[in-house]
Amino acid sequence: ARQLLHQFFEQIDFPQATGEPLEGTVRALLLRYGQLRVTRRGVPGGETDWTAAVVDLVTRVLDTRLEADSGLRLRDIPLADRLTELEFHFPVAGLTPATLQAALVGTPAYRASAAGLGFEAMRGLMRGFIDLVLRFRGRYYLVDYKSNLLGRHPAAYGREGMAAAIQEHRYDLQYLIYTLALHRFLRARLPGYDYGRDFGGCLYLFLRGVHPERGPATGVWHDRPDPALVKRLDRLFIHG
Repeated sequence: ARQLLHQFFEQIDFPQATGEPLEGTVRALLLRYGQLRVTRRGVPGGETDWTAAVVDLVTRVLDTRLEADSGLRLRDIPLADRLTELEFHFPVAGLTPATLQAALVGTPAYRASAAGLGFEAMRGLMRGFIDLVLRFRGRYYLVDYKSNLLGRHPAAYGREGMAAAIQEHRYDLQYLIYTLALHRFLRARLPGYDYGRDFGGCLYLFLRGVHPERGPATGVWHDRPDPALVKRLDRLFIHG
């Protein structure tokens, strides 16, 4: 399901994803993945067509304000202002749990993010993919789609519920790495780039909790790592 949802958001043109064009894209992908009609557990012989449900989910995510002040919505981002599945790779020189913890300890919000981690000293290349990078009003944001089921009610997708999922799955470490990757990408390609001015932050979208009526209050985790921390991580990954 996770891969399927990612495929929907990769393939659609956000401003044009309405009505028949959106339904056709959803139906085609469900057919490709063999999930247009799926037997429901506990319902003998029961089948359901997931097209309408997926169209509804995608529409809700596209139409939701992701920032209270700016009014940012995926719906308003044209193809020219987005990069999908941005691949990154950068060198890692002697990274250890201790050196990572030392880099994080100076920023209270991330002080416990590396607690309990155990891995051998890393040397080589850090490689990964960012689901989406978008540009809105001159600022750049990274977006990650999460299909986690946090609960059956909207309240489960409030700040507290999302924070628990972020901590459990170490998504904060993930988006710190993504932030560093995008920071380096923009620094190399954007003349006069300045993190404080040009980076809008990390948007982790817990898709099941996103709804236009609630805006960024549920299902939208927005964080913008401190510039000093990004500088420390930049040095850490270069020098170990």
